[in-house]
Amino acid sequence: MQPTTLDPTPLSSDNGPFESAFGEIVHRGWLNLKTRSMVNVRPRHMRYCILTRDTLLFSTFKFQPSTGDLQSGLVKPLRSYKVLGVAPWDGRRFAFLMSVKQVDDNADKVLEIDGPTATAASNWIHNLRELTNREDEEWPLTPALVPIGGSGQSSSSDSPSEMVNLATNEKKEANLWVKGASVHRGLLNTSGENNCFLNVVIQSFWHLTSMRHFLLHVEVKEESRTVETNVLRALKSMMMEYDDTSSGVLHSRAIRKGLSVLYSADKNFQEGAMYDAEETLLALLNLMHQQTVAIEIEETHKTTMMVKSLVRLVSADAYEEKPQAVFDNNSIPHLVFSHQIYDRYSCGSCNHSSPWDLYSNLVYSTYASDLYACKYESMEHMLRRLTAQEADVASKCEQKGCSGKLSKERVIHRFPMVFTMSILWATQNATKEQVQGVLRNIENRIDLAKCFDATGPVIRFKNGGMRTTYRLRGFVCYYGRHYVALFYSTAHEMWLLFDDSRVLEIGTWSNVVSECLKGRFQPVLLFYELPGQRKDSSVGIFMNDGSFNVERQKSLSIASQPDEMMPPCIKEESSDLSGTKAMESCTV
Repeated sequence: MQPTTLDPTPLSSDNGPFESAFGEIVHRGWLNLKTRSMVNVRPRHMRYCILTRDTLLFSTFKFQPSTGDLQSGLVKPLRSYKVLGVAPWDGRRFAFLMSVKQVDDNADKVLEIDGPTATAASNWIHNLRELTNREDEEWPLTPALVPIGGSGQSSSSDSPSEMVNLATNEKKEANLWVKGASVHRGLLNTSGENNCFLNVVIQSFWHLTSMRHFLLHVEVKEESRTVETNVLRALKSMMMEYDDTSSGVLHSRAIRKGLSVLYSADKNFQEGAMYDAEETLLALLNLMHQQTVAIEIEETHKTTMMVKSLVRLVSADAYEEKPQAVFDNNSIPHLVFSHQIYDRYSCGSCNHSSPWDLYSNLVYSTYASDLYACKYESMEHMLRRLTAQEADVASKCEQKGCSGKLSKERVIHRFPMVFTMSILWATQNATKEQVQGVLRNIENRIDLAKCFDATGPVIRFKNGGMRTTYRLRGFVCYYGRHYVALFYSTAHEMWLLFDDSRVLEIGTWSNVVSECLKGRFQPVLLFYELPGQRKDSSVGIFMNDGSFNVERQKSLSIASQPDEMMPPCIKEESSDLSGTKAMESCTV
């Protein structure tokens, strides 16, 4: 029988290590653990565990073996793992993550481990770090809560070179513990709920690295109790449940309920009704922005680096914010999505210019008819050309005595973390040819510096060599009064389709195109993200490998590792847009 108290079991009369048939046992006791699964939900189990020094083996038992059984080797462990490393588990008390190689199948795994008490967890962590020679490294304390734009412990006066050095040091040792978008789960949408438009937005938030990071670490102030903040709490809870693969079935009902109450006067987002995915995305982003004063975020090193770089971006002394879209460095939507694209018209004859007009801030809109009308050389060429076409229909100068023609200028003021494009369709039933025309103009990367003229504070980074090439993370499609999302998984090295509760393997980009044509899926939202320190999720995914996977799609039920745990199968590309490198084959 499992003991009622789960305090660590003494090793011997003197509490020291002792020899056993498994090696020198340095620590043992009860732990609540599970193998991290990146797709399917696995249960947690309470197991009695032993840790051996010479073999670096971590073994689990269903029942507590006696000291004599351990010494004689008469008892066999349920599982044995070779310990590779130990790391904190963000946001969990008395918990940690352990990287291991399972002995019986030689498979790399990550174990999620909860200690029964703080002392028990601390003892396990101490022994694991000692055995893996990591005891000298700083173990992070509980993160402090600060406003998002706050400087925290790091001084805002850090020089760019210091920031680069910090980033470089981080890159020297990859973070193996952030699951990232290698956790893929479906969201429930029962008959009559019609939550698909909301589910694809939540999937998008999860699969965008920067948005996921902020939402996992944000906290809504306890004293703020309104309908708006309750919606944010529901969104935060959804992200935490998504992150915890033992949390069971996921559903977005709480968020939907909150939106229906919030927009009841306008009769929008009412339960059971169907709504637009882009409108839902903007509604959640606007809500998040409006409630900026009601939220705080756990200050992790990564958050600090992200925020400080963006705050410096808007601190140019010579730059004056345009009143139409003042940038708020405490706003998550502004930090992640704001690009501030402005238009104005100028006359070549009298040099008169109209005031700058905000064309786009969070989501950049295009028309499907412009995309399927022809095949463009690149997405950069397409966006430049579409801007020029709008200028072709510009009116004549209205200044007295001037008959000159107006020309259009379009500039971008910020390179955001995520560049989102909306594709507007004039029909809900596109033809296969129209869908194909749009898909052939979607590329796996886009350089915003080549799409728009940069002006304002963003020039500081463009001229300083800041990377402006974004990678496609995924997109949302509409068909037959239903929404689905497609995102690329680095961990599984394939495209996945998220159709409410179903997560389906699609495979290569060729398969994605085939699937979209077969169902006449109309792309409506594209998400491009600046590559961060994690392995890029979309490098090489458009490779024409000549093979076409016609195997029957199946629901994902495999247990894969985080993309940061994978071998370096996907190599970073240079900023040169002239070529695309192939994904290297690898064996896990």
